[in-house]
Amino acid sequence: MVAERAGTSQRHVGRARGWLADWGPALPLLALLGMTLVAPIIVLLARSIFTADGIGLSAWSRVLGQQINQRAIVTSIELGFVCATLSALIGTPIAWLVSQMLAGRRAAWLGLFNVSAHFGGIGLAFAYVASLGAFGMVTLLLRGLGLPLDPPSPDSFAALVITYEHANIPLFVLLTVPAMGMLRHEWAEAAEAASASRLQFWRRIGLPVLAPFIAAGFVLSFTWSIGIFGIAYALVGQSAALPVQLITLQIGQSLTDDAVRGADRAAVLSVVLMVLAIGALLIYRALLRRGMRWLAAGSSGMGSAPGRLRPQVGTGHRGARIGRTLLFGSFTLYLGLPIAAVVLYSVASSWTSAALPDGYTLRYWVETFASSRILGAFATSLSLGVWTTLLVLALTVPAVYWARAKNPRVRPLLESAAAIPFALPFVVIGFALLQFSGIVAPQLQGSYALLLLAYVAISFPFVYWAIDGAMAAADVKRLSEVAASCGASAWQTIVKVVLPNIRTGVATAAMLAFALVIGEFALVSVLGGSIITISVWSAAAINATGGSLAPLSVVTTVVFALLLVLSAAIAWVNRDRSTQGLPVIAQTGPGIQH
Repeated sequence: MVAERAGTSQRHVGRARGWLADWGPALPLLALLGMTLVAPIIVLLARSIFTADGIGLSAWSRVLGQQINQRAIVTSIELGFVCATLSALIGTPIAWLVSQMLAGRRAAWLGLFNVSAHFGGIGLAFAYVASLGAFGMVTLLLRGLGLPLDPPSPDSFAALVITYEHANIPLFVLLTVPAMGMLRHEWAEAAEAASASRLQFWRRIGLPVLAPFIAAGFVLSFTWSIGIFGIAYALVGQSAALPVQLITLQIGQSLTDDAVRGADRAAVLSVVLMVLAIGALLIYRALLRRGMRWLAAGSSGMGSAPGRLRPQVGTGHRGARIGRTLLFGSFTLYLGLPIAAVVLYSVASSWTSAALPDGYTLRYWVETFASSRILGAFATSLSLGVWTTLLVLALTVPAVYWARAKNPRVRPLLESAAAIPFALPFVVIGFALLQFSGIVAPQLQGSYALLLLAYVAISFPFVYWAIDGAMAAADVKRLSEVAASCGASAWQTIVKVVLPNIRTGVATAAMLAFALVIGEFALVSVLGGSIITISVWSAAAINATGGSLAPLSVVTTVVFALLLVLSAAIAWVNRDRSTQGLPVIAQTGPGIQH
């Protein structure tokens, strides 16, 4: 009997050791993602059903029966649809023209779009005020030319669309430029030889090939737009009396103004937003699969590889050149003027009626960086960015390596976890984690540690895609086999063999994670408690009544300069990476959910 028990115990120990050997390096990351993403989402779903009134749909009936919530849902969907439509209509021709440029010009334009895509959140909202506000640069310029301009009020639907699209269109372009490479120059030549017009080529060949990818970009733009919180908070606020109501703003208002029913209301609205986002993501994946099936079928029957870019397919006549110049010129002004207005505001001594400031001074820069509150906000944001980057890299690199080289069963779990922060708005993730932490660790609420773990979770997808792509390109499985034959352990292989071969992916991942934290507002507004980051300070400054906006312009300029440097660095480290094939989300940045 004793020998039988000993044998059973040894078998259990052997199974446990085998399981740890199969999953060990991925377990810390999977545990963190489970506790910060999966479990909170489950609690959020339960929170919308288990209320103080009992188990049922009473909270749903009450919340969805209120007119303000109905208006918020409808307005959010309308806003997402308008932004997605404009992104597709404007971004598609721009993406096509960029894909047909020579390599140097294409890289320059993609770098500009990457910078614009990163410039989101509170800073972008202030850029609207600085350019199209009552005393904005563009407003004063047009009035000086004798054009009576009454720009949209910052709390209007039109202002939200204009501001959202400043980052949405560049993101759409970045995602669809690689797909444009599937249109081969030979197809256009064959159509021309068959006497087909340019319109017939696009109607019969070009648009049908690109349609799934354009539609996928449309769906992503819709998803991003309905989930934006920071820009809407800065421009519109959260008052129930405002003319524009959005789901994200109602969630924020519920948490701050309604201590009795606020959590129930926020839970229901969060689930509604979650359903919309997940539905859009499923459609996005289906569209991409359809496009790639067509591409795979076309590749099997054609001798040349897809995605070969050749400049100027059918765009060489004078009218096309004029149209291209007008399109790029007007879009450059659209991207550049708000940023220029913010920079000028930071050095303007006064700015009352002319298109340019009445005078210039560096006084506001000196005063801003003499403020202990602003310096503290910068220090907090930078420390969160550094610690998030180090922690997410330390957890992700071993896990992705193990999935690539040792245990493929890890990969589906990582991909599923990566889809959550990409699909769900950060305000929903923040509220879900707030509810979950209130159950399992209430002492963590409002703490730096909880906010740091949340940042690790939301930055994981972008780090994962960058690291996974680099490991695939380096063929880490083959490298591991060679290292093992030389007697190297798994950790020695990661440190001495894998990391040197994926340094480009690691650098890209680090910069993406850091950039995400610097500009993020939704999570810190929900989870941060009394933590003051630079985005929290900026939100308070833009909503303050009275006082000068000059310090905010200085802070926004510094943040933009920092993101510009990071974007340029990302472009530089990826300068030799192909832009053909599927859109590589990890190279485009985290988007504008801030």
